[in-house]
Parts: sequence; structure tokens; C-alpha cells
Amino acid sequence: MSQIEKLQIQGIRSFGPRDEDKSRIDFMSNEESSPLTLILGQNGCGKTTIIECLRYITTGDHPPGSHSGRSFRVQVIGHVKLQFKGLDGRLYIIGRTIEATAKTKSITIKTLDAVLTRRGLPGEPNSSISGKCTDVNAQMSIHLGVSKAILNYVLFCHQEESNWPLDEGSKVKDKFDEIFASAKYKDCLKKIKDVRSKQLETQRIEASELKYLAEDKELVQEKRSEKARKESSLECLEKDLAEIEERMKPLEDELRDIQKEISSAEKSLEHCQSEAEHLEKTLDFIVDAGSSNEEVERMKDELEEECESKRVEIQELQKNLDSIEKDIASQDFELKKVLALI
Repeated sequence: MSQIEKLQIQGIRSFGPRDEDKSRIDFMSNEESSPLTLILGQNGCGKTTIIECLRYITTGDHPPGSHSGRSFRVQVIGHVKLQFKGLDGRLYIIGRTIEATAKTKSITIKTLDAVLTRRGLPGEPNSSISGKCTDVNAQMSIHLGVSKAILNYVLFCHQEESNWPLDEGSKVKDKFDEIFASAKYKDCLKKIKDVRSKQLETQRIEASELKYLAEDKELVQEKRSEKARKESSLECLEKDLAEIEERMKPLEDELRDIQKEISSAEKSLEHCQSEAEHLEKTLDFIVDAGSSNEEVERMKDELEEECESKRVEIQELQKNLDSIEKDIASQDFELKKVLALI
């Protein structure tokens, strides 16, 4: 709870403007209780002025009737200083300087400066804010924990305004609205409704997005499962491909060997045929020379046997070649199937 501790007044109404006219009031306060303070005195001694100064120093509002006062000076400068304990338990000092200037038909009053100082903790410097750079009145309401309306109309209500509850209904309602901050309450309700409507709209949009995101998530999971299955199938196909390639290697080597043998046999056959032609020519020559028929028949039989042997050998090689080509064609067909699956 906040507490008022000291008040200093100078140059306000019956309190003189000189330094020796400074007056200080120490309000009784302690940790356990804050007793009720009664201000007593004769008429004109400054009882109302003390309330006015408390109101002015806490709210910054000038008291009613202050623009119609009288002074023996053209210009008077007043000072009000208040020491209080804030809601946070820290000690605060606020000082306001006011200037009153007498003109022909009126008095002009203005606040020159307001400074709010917070006493630092042990080993910590004081910190101050000026009314020229911030709203000191708002800071006072925060540190005192009391709104400006309550300070004006309840706690430090001027005696000339103390009958405001007896005013007409609309004026009383306006003051109660200020005291209970109904306008702020309505603004807060409006902001809450606006925020709620925005949040509901955001929720609706995000729910719609969430639906599509859930569908996308399900699709991604399906694609991942499909990818895993295809990767597993690819591994199996790659293994099959490697096995087929391994099986094809010896067949290809055997095919090359048989092709070499066939090529060699064909060359041997050509050689035999060439020799047969040569032998036939020789045979004709021998017949012409009068050789015996038995020798010629023997040579002819030998040549035919050799030719037949070569033909048989070529046929066997051709059979082997056909068999190997069938195996290779079969393996090549399986290889193409595997590659198509990949």
C-alpha cells in the first residue's frame, strides 16, 4: 500500500513565496498502521490549501477558483513537494513548480516543471523523470495505486466540489464513470471482442490449413512407405542383376572360345577342301599317268574320311554354339526384365 509521508508548500495562497516561508508537514505513518490525520485550525490558516496542494501534487490539476485570486505581486512562483512510499515499497519524491502571473482582469497560472525522483537502494543512485519528457501524472497514479478520478473526487476532493453526488443525474453518472473507469472498461471489452473475433478467424483459417496439412502429411507418409518399398525392391533387383551378370560372364567366355574353335575349324575345313581339290587334281594326274585304281581309291577314301571328320567337328561346335547363344539370349531376356523394373 502507498503512504504519504511529507508535504512541503511554498508560495501557495497563505503560504508565503520566500524561502523562510516554506512549510513542511510530516504525516504520521509506521509499518503496522497509518492513523487518520486530522487537519485543525482557524479560518484562513491554510487547511483547505493543504488539501489543494495534495490534489495538485498528485494529479497536476489546479484547484477551483485559482484563476480569480489576489496578490500584491505581479508574478508569484510556488513550489509543492511530496514524499511518499509507492506500491513497490520504494521512496519517491515529486516536486512541482507553479507560476501565477497577474494580468489586468485575470490571473494566468501554469506549471513550469514537474520532477519525480525515486530514491535508490543502498549503493544505488537516485533516478528522476521530468514532466517535459514523460507523463508524470500517469506515473503518480501508477505508483500511488489510485486513479486520478478517485484522487480528485474522493480522496482530495475540494470543499467547493464536495457536493457533486447531489448534482443532476447525468453529471453524477459521468463522475462515477470516471471513478470506476467505465470508459476504459468498455474500451477493454471492445478490444477483447476484437481480439476474440480475430483469434476466431485465425483459428478458422488455421483449422482449414491444418486439414490440408494433415492430408499432405498422410500423402507424404504414403510416399515414404512407397519409397521404402521401391528401395527394398531395387536392392533385390540389383542383387538379381549382379547374379545374372555373374552367370553371363562364363557363358560369354565360353562363347568366345567356341567362336574361336569354329573359326579354327572353318579354316581347317577350307584347308581340307583346298587339299581335296589339290588331291583331285593330283588324282587326275595319277590316273592320266597310269597309277593303279586301288591306290587312287585308297587316297580318295582317306580324303573323304578327313573331310567328313571335319564336318562332324564343325556340326558339334555349331550345336554347342547354338546352345550357348540360347542361354545367353535367355539370360539377356531376364536382364532386360530386371532393368525394366529398375
